[in-house]
Amino acid sequence: MQIAFHPQPGDVERKLAEIYPDPDQRRAVDVLLADLTDRVKLAVLRLAGANMRSVETYAELARVDYRDVLAPAESPHYLALGLHPDLESAECLAAIAADIEQYREWVYGS
Repeated sequence: MQIAFHPQPGDVERKLAEIYPDPDQRRAVDVLLADLTDRVKLAVLRLAGANMRSVETYAELARVDYRDVLAPAESPHYLALGLHPDLESAECLAAIAADIEQYREWVYGS
């Protein structure tokens, strides 16, 4: 039960500029991510940070199966609960809430 994040217009461009202030680097990363959806682009950026090699690695991973980047980027606390968590447990609900809060904070700031 992952919570899907739906980026707003401009979210990717804003995060890209924040992580890569140099226009040449930003363009290079934009090319690496060009064929991915905005949601997957944000996931790659969250996992890779400012490491260009990691951007390449995570982008390739996403092209094979986008869930391999979405899950760890959007739902790390939920994933830590294992394969079949009790979805109604306080622990599970807290993990989901933490994932949502932390991802939104990463995308939009405090």
